[in-house]
Amino acid sequence: PLLEVLRDGRVSILPGNRDFLLGNSSGLKLVRPEELRLSLGGRRVILAHGHTLPEGDWGFKCLHAVAWPLLRRLDPRLPLAFKDGLARRMVSASQVVRPLKAVIAPDAARRLGADLVVCGHLHRKIVTPGLIVLPAFVDGGEYLILERGEWRFSL
Repeated sequence: PLLEVLRDGRVSILPGNRDFLLGNSSGLKLVRPEELRLSLGGRRVILAHGHTLPEGDWGFKCLHAVAWPLLRRLDPRLPLAFKDGLARRMVSASQVVRPLKAVIAPDAARRLGADLVVCGHLHRKIVTPGLIVLPAFVDGGEYLILERGEWRFSL
């Protein structure tokens, strides 16, 4: 059922750092490159997973630049059990490393020529005038709503 919904032409997927194999799934509409710039209520907004935004975190940036393209090429040849195990190890590693090292600068929107950046990746909720970082959905089910020009979190 989930893949059916994701293949609906009205749904666009903003891929994150663990979604590098989605490009090999037919019928999915992926946002490329890894961010979407748009105007909402007269404000310049960037929607992004956020894995390209943190300062520092050089180990992850190297992994993203080198390993992801390699894994995309190998994907059709890799057994599902191997890919599942790799995904689980990556999730476990990011839960340990990311909260300690990754930081998105509060002025990221200004530096990127926008009024607001909305992203995830850090898996912890941050709200400043120019930056909204979404918490991990699995940690409480919170999601972000834009209603009448105002952003708010809901359950």
